[in-house]
Amino acid sequence: MAIKDYIEQLQNQPYEKRVRTLWTATFAIGAVVVLVWGALTIWGPKSKNNDSGSFFGNLQAQYQKAKDQFGKDSQVNQTALSASQKPVTVSSVEAYRESELLVRFTVTNPTDELLVFLNTDSSNVKLISGNTSSSQNSLVTEAGVRFPSKILSGQTISGLLLFPKTEEGYGNLVISDMYYEGQNPTPFSQEVSLDEIIMKVKNESELLPRQ
Repeated sequence: MAIKDYIEQLQNQPYEKRVRTLWTATFAIGAVVVLVWGALTIWGPKSKNNDSGSFFGNLQAQYQKAKDQFGKDSQVNQTALSASQKPVTVSSVEAYRESELLVRFTVTNPTDELLVFLNTDSSNVKLISGNTSSSQNSLVTEAGVRFPSKILSGQTISGLLLFPKTEEGYGNLVISDMYYEGQNPTPFSQEVSLDEIIMKVKNESELLPRQ
């Protein structure tokens, strides 16, 4: 298996398995380093032993620095994702069966982490219109199957949402309690104005050349 394929396969594994693989590799590399250092210490000349000790001392310092930086970058990256990442894009909103509203949307996960998009019963997806909060009547992919609760790294999935119509306008699509699996998963929400989507689609259609 090519290294690229192995890395992609590893990225799509659950977080716990990736951590386990990282620690296994770390211990294996550490064991090799200790064995090499021990061999140089026992059989090498004294001058070479001093050079070896200096080399491995620098190597250990660089490893610790990289490890500390990795932890710091992970925390910063997780905070940035939770604060600003907007994985949901709404492409259109239209009436459906007179009493329902059809929302076409796409969920994209451009990160290296697993995106948990839906909770157990998909109750974290709501339509908020004025003082009315409506749960979705249906949430499926464009192929008509149940929408997945988790989005893999680098994956994009398009779906269809059905909501009951309200008398208070289209309102906002709100998806709450999403999070990226990582060291410190932090739930975040995204709100999309359906009125703005409708206005945008209308303006774009008016710009099209008429036949």
